[in-house]
Amino acid sequence: MLRNFIISLINYVFNNNLFINLKTTKFKNLEYNYDFSNISFEDTAALNKILLSNKYFKKNYRELTDFQYHTFNWLFNAKKIGGSEIINLAKKHIFVWSKKKYSLNSFVWKDDLVAKRLINLIYAYDYYAVSATKSERYLLSKIIHKHYFVLKTQENIVLKKNNSRIEISKALFLFESIHKISTKKTIDNIIFKVDRHVNENGMHNSMNPSVHIEYLNHLFEIKNMFLFFKFEIPKMIELKINEMSMVLKNLFHKDNTIAFFNGSNDANYEAMSKLNKKIIDVKPKNLSNIKNGIAIFESKKLK
Repeated sequence: MLRNFIISLINYVFNNNLFINLKTTKFKNLEYNYDFSNISFEDTAALNKILLSNKYFKKNYRELTDFQYHTFNWLFNAKKIGGSEIINLAKKHIFVWSKKKYSLNSFVWKDDLVAKRLINLIYAYDYYAVSATKSERYLLSKIIHKHYFVLKTQENIVLKKNNSRIEISKALFLFESIHKISTKKTIDNIIFKVDRHVNENGMHNSMNPSVHIEYLNHLFEIKNMFLFFKFEIPKMIELKINEMSMVLKNLFHKDNTIAFFNGSNDANYEAMSKLNKKIIDVKPKNLSNIKNGIAIFESKKLK
C-alpha cells in the first residue's frame, strides 16, 4: 500500500505537464532524419485502417484501449504510401492526438507505448514534417521531447529495469545519441537487459520463436545505431546477436515454415522469413545435447 502511494506521488511530481515543459526546454529543436528500422513486424492492413479512419478526429474520441492507434505504428504506413494528402493526414493525426491531452497516469503513457511512439515520431519525422510550418515544427519537437522525458523518468524511477522491454532502452538510446546526451546509463541498461532476456544458449527466455525473432530484430536495430553514431559496440551485444542468429536457424522447419510452440505463430511469417534470409554465413547452433532450454533433433526429412 505504501509502495503504491509512493509511486503515485512520484508520478504526480515528475509526470506533471508543467514540470515536463520546464525540464524539456534544455533540448534543442532538431530536424530528425534518422531511420534504423530493420524489418517491420506490424499488421499493415490494420494500420492502414487506422491511418485512413476519420473517427480519431472526433472530439469525443478517447478510446484508451486502441493499442495500435496509440503506438503511432501507422506512421510507417504513411511513409510507405507517400503523397501530400497522406503527409497532411499523418501530421493531423499527431496534432489531434496531442490536443486530447491524455492523462499521464493512463494506459496511453504506459512505457512500451511511449517507446514505440518516440521511435516512430523520430523515424518518420522527415516525412510528416516536410511541409510543416516553423510553429508546427516547434510543437512537434515539444511532443518528441515530452516522450523522451516521460520515458526516461519511468525507466529511472518507476520501472524495474530487468523487467522492462528492450524497446524502451532502444528509444532512449536513439534520442540521447541524436541530442548528444550521455548514453552511458542507457547502454549499461541495454547490456543489463539483454544479459537477462537471452539465456546461455542464445534463446530468448520466453522460449517463443516469434518473440525470439522480434527481439533479435531490435538488437540489429540497436547495433545499427551504435555504428551510425560511432559508439563502440559492447562485446556482449555482439555475442548475443551472433548466438541468437545461430539459434534462429534452428527455429524453421526444413520446408522453411516457423516452428509452432510456446505461443509462436505465423502471423508475421513474411517478416520472420525476411530476417532469417538476411542472416547469412551463420551456422545453426548445435542444440542436440543441452541441459536446459530447447533441444533440436533432425533426420533427413524431419526436424
